[in-house]
Amino acid sequence: FVKLISRLSFKVCIFFLVHALNDCIFACFCSPATSVDNNEECWVDLKLLQKYACDVTLDENTAGNRLTLTRDHKHVTFDHEGIEYPPHPDRFRTLQVLCKEALTGRHYWEVECSYISDIGVGAAYKSITRAGDSSSEYSLGENEKSWCLTLDGTFLHNGSTESIIEAKMILWSNSFGTTSIGVYLDWPAGILSFFKVSPKKVTHLYTVRTTFTEPLYPAFTLFSGSIFIKHLQ
Repeated sequence: FVKLISRLSFKVCIFFLVHALNDCIFACFCSPATSVDNNEECWVDLKLLQKYACDVTLDENTAGNRLTLTRDHKHVTFDHEGIEYPPHPDRFRTLQVLCKEALTGRHYWEVECSYISDIGVGAAYKSITRAGDSSSEYSLGENEKSWCLTLDGTFLHNGSTESIIEAKMILWSNSFGTTSIGVYLDWPAGILSFFKVSPKKVTHLYTVRTTFTEPLYPAFTLFSGSIFIKHLQ
């Protein structure tokens, strides 16, 4: 009788173990929230990313001279003979611009860029220096307060430069016309991810894993071409 009870107990344990394992597998690979939030290998569905879509707008008070913004503050273009903005404490000394929105939590935004290696997409703290004796103090990706991925597949942060071979190949595959870049932020988890986006496909380019200490502002740098913030909501 004791042996029978032991066998039954063993079978019951195996039964619950198998079901628990199945639930775990389902959560990791079938749950949209888990796929997007915790497992970058599952970030292959554009709809999952876009459920975190946020509406961001360019902040004219941060725009460097020769960067022209449209009235709706969704489109910025480099213009060699562009306007000279009035002085403002938030204005960058170089050719870059921040968005108005301070982001924490989970957010996703997309931009359409002229395919030019002189364009960079990223994010920065509001406390980033706007001017200084050295360009590294205020240039996107060249200090500890900003992160930047350029369209030639180079990632910049805090003065370090990382050439991402896979990203270069993916971006170079569309070296004509425009390129759409998606950015996903999971602020609590310290994740900032970049994607190349096509109408029916999203391709992961690079992911930053760190600890954020301030809200992040979408940021762009361009020494030629243009950037358009896409409406997703």
